[in-house]
Amino acid sequence: MSKLTMTMLLVCGLGAVASAEENLVAKSGPPHLYRVDLNLLESSDGKKVGIHSYSMVVTDRDSGSIRMGSNLPFSAAAGSVTRHDVGTFINCNVNEQEGVILLRTSFEVSELTSAAASDPKLGPVTHKLSFATTSVTTSGKPATVGAAEDPVSKRRYQLDVTATRLK
Repeated sequence: MSKLTMTMLLVCGLGAVASAEENLVAKSGPPHLYRVDLNLLESSDGKKVGIHSYSMVVTDRDSGSIRMGSNLPFSAAAGSVTRHDVGTFINCNVNEQEGVILLRTSFEVSELTSAAASDPKLGPVTHKLSFATTSVTTSGKPATVGAAEDPVSKRRYQLDVTATRLK
């Protein structure tokens, strides 16, 4: 095959791919932006103890994430050290179809417990709360996507998520 023929095939092929992408966007429309607000409500004995709020902007048919925390060293067998991430880790995927929002949320919060709870031989103890859910909601309406009670502290946690379509 000559270079000219190969170039023409390549250009035609790229044109076909671009045309297919344009048809896909025309059928489904351009992606929209959403502000996703997550609120972790913490209560004890029926009284609100705290609220932790997180926000991100996510494109429809895409995902967003928030990561904050520390990578801490933990003693392991035979004097070796392993490292673990401790903090807040959030992944969120938004997909709107016919006015209904499918929201996939993965949420984890972990922290070191008090020094008194740690065993000097085993090292520090971590406390972890995580939710992984798929829920259906409408724009601007909060949805409770998870709730749990910590069996040790008896604290109750509730995760509310609101996805709002931006103009």
